[in-house]
Amino acid sequence: MAGTANPKRSEGQGPRAKGQGPRAKGQGPRAGVRYLAHPPPTGDDFPMIQRTKYEGAERRVHHVYVTRNTEYHVRRGVCVAVKQRNQKEFLQEHGALRMHLEGHVKVGTLLPMPGTPKIGARIYFATEESDILTSPVIAIVRPPKTVVATYPPEK
Repeated sequence: MAGTANPKRSEGQGPRAKGQGPRAKGQGPRAGVRYLAHPPPTGDDFPMIQRTKYEGAERRVHHVYVTRNTEYHVRRGVCVAVKQRNQKEFLQEHGALRMHLEGHVKVGTLLPMPGTPKIGARIYFATEESDILTSPVIAIVRPPKTVVATYPPEK
C-alpha cells in the first residue's frame, strides 16, 4: 500500500542486502521445500480424478499409476498400456506391457511386498522370465472411458 512505512525499517534505508535479514540462506517461507521435476497430475490431466466417501470393496478394474515420467495403465492387475507423460500416444513396445502387477517396493528397500502400490512406493511388475521395478508412484487415478477405449488391442 502506498504511504505505509515498514516499522522495522527507517526512512532512507534501501532494500535488504542479499543474504541478510530474515530470509538469509536456509530461512524463510520456502526453506526445506522440494520441487518435483514434473508436477503431479491434476484434474486437467485426468478429468475423472474424484474424491469419494465410498468405503466398500474396490470395484474398479482400471487404474493408472503415474510416476515422474510414465503412466502405467493396469486392467485387473495386468499392464495393458504404457505412456510417457510428455507424449500423447501409448507406447507400442515397453517391458511392462502384459506383465502382472505383483506388488510394490517401498522406497529404500528392494524387497517386493504383495498388494497394490500406494503413492510413494515403486511398482513391481513380473513374469516368469523377467521383472520390472518402476520409479516411485506420484499419483493413482481412474482413467476416463475415452482413454480406456484407446488402449492398444491385446495380443
